Amino acid sequence: MDAAEDIRDQARRLAELADNGSGYSMSRSQMRVHNIALVIVELCGQAIDEVRAGG
Repeated sequence: MDAAEDIRDQARRLAELADNGSGYSMSRSQMRVHNIALVIVELCGQAIDEVRAGG
């Protein structure tokens, strides 16, 4: 579970870096990285929840 939490946290940081917090439009490549990072965050969250639930 620690590994999933670490991966989730790194993916969140990656999404933030891709977004750059600027509020401006992202390039296509930035958008792809941002979206993929968010998918990784979601999948890790699901894995963590499943482990915590004993599944």
